[in-house]
Amino acid sequence: MKAHCGQLLYSPSDLVRCLASPFASWMDRYYLENPGAVAPDEETEDEKLIAQTGNQHERAVLDEFKSSAANLAEVPKDDPVVAWTKTLSAINAKAPIIYQAALESGQFAGFADFLTLDASGRCFAIQLCCYSG
Repeated sequence: MKAHCGQLLYSPSDLVRCLASPFASWMDRYYLENPGAVAPDEETEDEKLIAQTGNQHERAVLDEFKSSAANLAEVPKDDPVVAWTKTLSAINAKAPIIYQAALESGQFAGFADFLTLDASGRCFAIQLCCYSG
C-alpha cells in the first residue's frame, strides 16, 4: 500500500496480506499514515531467502524471453507516471512481451511480472509466483 496523489493505492500483495491477517493490513496502513509511531518487523532470513529465490527465477525467465523474443519491452518501476506511460506505449506498439507492466484500476495498482500478447492481439498478465496465505 502506498499513497499516490492524495489517495491510497493497494497492490496484490496488500490484498493477500489483508486476507491472511486483517490486523497486519491495518498496521501497514497505520504505519503509512503515522511513520514514526511504530516500527515494522524486520524481514526474517526465510523471507529474504524466498524473495531472493523469486527474484533469481524472474531474472532467469526474463533472460530466456530476451533470447527468444524480439521487441521485449522493459518498464522501469521507479516512477509510476513513466511506468504507466511506457506500459501504454508498449501495449499500443503490440510488444509481444512487457516486463514489469504497470497496471492500475481505481485504487488497485501493481506491476505484472510479464504481460504477453497472444496471437489474437490480447494481453495476458503472468505472475511467476503464486501468492499464498
